[in-house]
Amino acid sequence: MLSDPIIEELHAIREAHAAEYNYDLKAIVEALQREERLSGRKFLSIGDLQHLPEEQQTNTQPLQP
Repeated sequence: MLSDPIIEELHAIREAHAAEYNYDLKAIVEALQREERLSGRKFLSIGDLQHLPEEQQTNTQPLQP
């Protein structure tokens, strides 16, 4: 298996983030949700897509550049 430095860096970041919250999944999710709220950006969930017209449900364009 080939080594990919980008993937290795992502794994290291994920590991450090999990360690910061003592590998407590609930604490990690709460922290990520708090960061989302504080960012001021609009985030969509899968449930939000059900209320869109069908042609927009398959649109993969980002909300922000």
